[in-house]
Amino acid sequence: MKMIRSLLIALALVTTSSHAAFLSLTPSVSFAETGDTVVLDLMIGGLGDGGPDSLGDFDLDILYDPAVVSISSYSLTNMLGDIDFFEAFDFSLGDDGLGTLGLSVVSFLTDSELNALQPDSFSLATISFSVDFLPENSFTWVEIGTIYGMGDVFGDPLEITSTANALITNSINEPAAFWLMLLPALLLLKRRRS
Repeated sequence: MKMIRSLLIALALVTTSSHAAFLSLTPSVSFAETGDTVVLDLMIGGLGDGGPDSLGDFDLDILYDPAVVSISSYSLTNMLGDIDFFEAFDFSLGDDGLGTLGLSVVSFLTDSELNALQPDSFSLATISFSVDFLPENSFTWVEIGTIYGMGDVFGDPLEITSTANALITNSINEPAAFWLMLLPALLLLKRRRS
């Protein structure tokens, strides 16, 4: 009886353990003028480092203001498996040119393969933006929009506890620029405390 109780407790701990994952666009603040290129990484963190929970699929939108920036390129990483070797499949809708970049990948790797491949935090995609029109002392946001799905290798949803967006600014006011740089970090800190 004692052994059965211990087994049930261990099983309950395994089935209820879950990591609090978060998504971010880094760097959180980029200084740019009209004509510049800004490169952002879509990062996920808070997963198991070489163990559960690993990311098995994701489907989400990146939102931007097409009057200010345009996407010049994007590339997906191989952290869910190599798409060229059919370890993962790219279902991404891509850039609609109207302010939405749809990214979606499903892994065909096993749980143990993903656990061995993925650290606690890694990049899902790298996105390059051309700054088309950003006057001095103005800014624009690039945001993580709707998250349609984010799951482990078994298709079970991963809990995304927070997201951090990126700010592209053309500010010549140094004190204001300093506070704009700190804003995403302060918001993330506030979310973690609540």
